[in-house]
Amino acid sequence: MVGRIEDSSDIPVNLWKVAGLRSVVSSRVITVGDIASQDMTECASFAQQSALAVEKVTKIHPQRKYLVLLPRTNAEFAKWTLGTSSDDDGMYVAPQSSGAAGWIAIDTGESIGSGATVLDNPSFLEHVVRHEFFHANTLPEIDSVGNAPKWVIEGFAEWFASSADVVFPQHAPPAVLPTKDHEFAHDTKTHAYARSFMFISYLVARFGQAAAIRFYKRALEPAYGTTAASFAHVFGHSLASVEHAWAQQYRKQVAGLTVDVYEA
Repeated sequence: MVGRIEDSSDIPVNLWKVAGLRSVVSSRVITVGDIASQDMTECASFAQQSALAVEKVTKIHPQRKYLVLLPRTNAEFAKWTLGTSSDDDGMYVAPQSSGAAGWIAIDTGESIGSGATVLDNPSFLEHVVRHEFFHANTLPEIDSVGNAPKWVIEGFAEWFASSADVVFPQHAPPAVLPTKDHEFAHDTKTHAYARSFMFISYLVARFGQAAAIRFYKRALEPAYGTTAASFAHVFGHSLASVEHAWAQQYRKQVAGLTVDVYEA
């Protein structure tokens, strides 16, 4: 099993050398990790549910099974994500070479305060898994994002993950789209994700899920031009006008939000 995974992916470690490695195989997912058996079972269940759910939403059905890695420590997580994981709870690593497969890694050792880790909060764990599955399903190649800005890529992933639980800052950020990628860096990351999530949620509520997904897919294709052009094509309104309408109702939207996890 592990040998076949390593032969078809870009994972930069010899998984077969990892002590205590376990695997769970379902109809859509291969889950591999060195965490406790009970935690493996729970994570594998969330992964299978997320795979079926995202394919239902996007209508994208990859032939390959998804690969989910569950490293036990932060150090392993950094190694299993090519060293690009920084402070993320999870990450989808797109394939780095033609014909290979990408993978999802969840930082099961990530602290969430009071001595607890991601594994100690099942709803937040499911949120992280669902977020990464949206990326894995819709961004199969290293260049899949095309011209799409991060507010599109991350906003849709957070929207999909919100069915598990809603993660939001303790103090609501302003209703302004984070159009600069640097806004998703460490200090402003939580607010950028939250604003993107709220705008995508507004789009789904106003125009419907099917239209929102059409916009997402179109935004990934460079041939369709700018994100603003794709937005106007799908929704029949300019991005600026819809952002303005979103801002007008933002306080009411925040007030109606049921938040499960508050972040600083």
